[in-house]
Amino acid sequence: MTIKVFIATTCLALNAIASGAQTQKQVKTAFPLSGDGKWDYITAWNQYLFVSHGTFVHVLDQRSGRELTQIKGLSGVHGIAIDARNQKGYISNGKMNNVVVFDLKKFEVLSTIATEQNPDFITFDPFSQTILAGNGKSNSISIIDAATMSIKGTLALDGKPEAIVSDFAGKVYVNLEDKNAIAIIDIQKQQQEGIIDISATGEEPAGLAIDRAHHLAFAGCGNEQLLIVDLDKKKVMDHIKIGAGCDAVAYNTKTRTIYASNGKDGTLSVITGDAALHFSTVQTLKTEPGAKTLALDEATDKLYLPVARRSEKKGADGKPVFDPGSFKVLVVE
Repeated sequence: MTIKVFIATTCLALNAIASGAQTQKQVKTAFPLSGDGKWDYITAWNQYLFVSHGTFVHVLDQRSGRELTQIKGLSGVHGIAIDARNQKGYISNGKMNNVVVFDLKKFEVLSTIATEQNPDFITFDPFSQTILAGNGKSNSISIIDAATMSIKGTLALDGKPEAIVSDFAGKVYVNLEDKNAIAIIDIQKQQQEGIIDISATGEEPAGLAIDRAHHLAFAGCGNEQLLIVDLDKKKVMDHIKIGAGCDAVAYNTKTRTIYASNGKDGTLSVITGDAALHFSTVQTLKTEPGAKTLALDEATDKLYLPVARRSEKKGADGKPVFDPGSFKVLVVE
């Protein structure tokens, strides 16, 4: 009997490993931060965390949560992109309609680059050596040359851009939130060459991640659906229920795990794929209401979610407000 139990247990363990199963995630700690402004995206890079927060960016030690410095003089900060090769960071400064360039060693501001209206999501594309800033009020992408830190071109889109991902081979994919579609960009031609219509299953796509090896995209949508999109076939292959208010999606290629941060209901959806890339939800972790964005350190599989404590009161516009002095970054392991 003991031998049979041992064999059965061993088989179950091996099956779990083969299917990409993992231990349950937990909110392990939180890094408290100063300031009471609005927040948006967070970026993890090289043991640093860059946290957008209204008029500045917090720079933290990723391991301890200690604040190293703040990049100030900003307004309506949205995202932070990293160009490791040239040791520069780029901040989308939404209310000022520009992108701020800073040095990754001393975290000092180097220059400011004018964009179109309300630069929001921002990312670095190593294939074209450009920084791509999606302009939310202009339906365009500002393309910044990494070598010269200047505008290389402006790419018109069919709708409002949200998250942007690159396949690192010449194609860029952009969520068009108001069109229920994903735009396909030829980055060398600087042109939108088509769209992937997701309207049958997805509405208002915001978060987006990519599996470059298998040509899949993962779109987090406003109708509480996570879409699995085949980029070669240009079609939605599957959709999975997630929480409300997803604004960011991350994918760990090593564990075949998708993470979706859902700000309205304060949850993190954990979705894992098997060897055949069939995905299913393995956990819905309670975070906090307002934790709408995330950053993933793929090496450690840790996640970081900025949030402040939601007040019982509402603002004059009826929208949620947050308690002063409560801003922090949740650490999920």
